[in-house]
Amino acid sequence: MTRYFAAAVCAAVLSTPLPALAHPETGMSAIAHGATVTGAGRAGDASLVARTVAIGMADSMRFSPGELLVTRGQTLRIVARNDGQVLHEIVLGTPEEIARHREAMRRDPGMTHGAPNMAHVAPGRSEQIVWKFDQPGKFEFACLLPGHYEAGMSGTIAVQ
Repeated sequence: MTRYFAAAVCAAVLSTPLPALAHPETGMSAIAHGATVTGAGRAGDASLVARTVAIGMADSMRFSPGELLVTRGQTLRIVARNDGQVLHEIVLGTPEEIARHREAMRRDPGMTHGAPNMAHVAPGRSEQIVWKFDQPGKFEFACLLPGHYEAGMSGTIAVQ
């Protein structure tokens, strides 16, 4: 009886989603969907922000500006402003991370975002990402809602 009780408790615990790490609609973990650390850097400390950059999002499926130049080690506050009439998102990452997120969004376009390298931005609203770019290279920011990236809604970040 004890062995069966222990097995039942383990099954119940392992099948229960952790709210702090899960997307409510999908149960997908924030670690699988987006992370505190990526190839493009890590979540930044708001008290160490060196620069604030506003990025506009438009229904023409463009970001403005479409390119950012960042100094390695710099912490940026990115204010993503949705000037359009439809929902947009912004996701920071390597080209490979962007491709994985794009595929996840194709499977579940209604998933919510809780990781520090991404934000959904409702029409007429703004959201912020504070990010430390501690790796040199070329990275991307993109809107990965179905059809948006394919229509050209992406930008580049060069970290020197």
